[in-house]
Amino acid sequence: VIVALLEEYGQGGNYYEDGSSCHTFQSAFLIVDRNEAWILETSGKYWAAEKITEGVKCICNQLSLTTKIDAEHPELRNYVRSQGWWNGDSDFNFSEVFSLSDDHLACCSGRESLEKQGGDVSAQAMIDVLRDKDSGVCVDSESFLTTASIVSVLPQDPSFPCVHYFTGTPDPSRSVFKPFIFVDDVKLVPKVQSPSFGNDDPAKKIPRFQEKPDRRHELYKAHEWARSLLENDQVRAVGPGIKELKGCVFWFVFFFCYPECIALFPYFYKVKSQTDKVIILFSPHCVYGLLK
Repeated sequence: VIVALLEEYGQGGNYYEDGSSCHTFQSAFLIVDRNEAWILETSGKYWAAEKITEGVKCICNQLSLTTKIDAEHPELRNYVRSQGWWNGDSDFNFSEVFSLSDDHLACCSGRESLEKQGGDVSAQAMIDVLRDKDSGVCVDSESFLTTASIVSVLPQDPSFPCVHYFTGTPDPSRSVFKPFIFVDDVKLVPKVQSPSFGNDDPAKKIPRFQEKPDRRHELYKAHEWARSLLENDQVRAVGPGIKELKGCVFWFVFFFCYPECIALFPYFYKVKSQTDKVIILFSPHCVYGLLK
């Protein structure tokens, strides 16, 4: 489906909702199910893919596929030869052909973080990688921000459900990864749905992106508010409690036993104390109520 859409529509366009600037990505994908895993990297309508059979792999903001290619666009090599990017005699290296001369494959800090984990590829290890600010995987600056993160656990045993841990909130280092299981007739959670603007959406109007709508959902807004409060010395003491809360999510191994528990998302209430504006995520009442 992905490569068919590339062939028909190509790719590009501004990834900012700002008509005054233009930044474009060439997309890369991790495609994984219970039985196999692939990396698909693209440039325009052309693409190459590698089947992953061992170890850990990472995609970042630069191409990573080199000479091990297990599937490719049927005209890929003819195209790059016609452009003079490859002579046809040397080994075909996808990233070398399509990358700028000053790109460096070693820049993928995510790969370095994964390798530090050794053979541990548990959900907690992956979450730790996504929360790692020192490596640059987790970005929290005025210019750029990691807007959301996901970790998926896909057991090879089909009797166990696949569990996906979503933040749905900015800055994974301060977010709770919330478990979600896709089932038939899955119910949407309004508090984590971006608002719809219909025909008034600036993405649909011509000319496009003349306005910048607020697409944040309720949980996103609440989390941003909580993050700003935590910068205040008077409420910074709440930090250790939030760290404990992050770890509590893995008690939801109960999901394997209770697949009827479709989703867990934060339940909000205000604590009536001096810090009554600090939002508490995953109240015990909500957790135990959902497990029942």
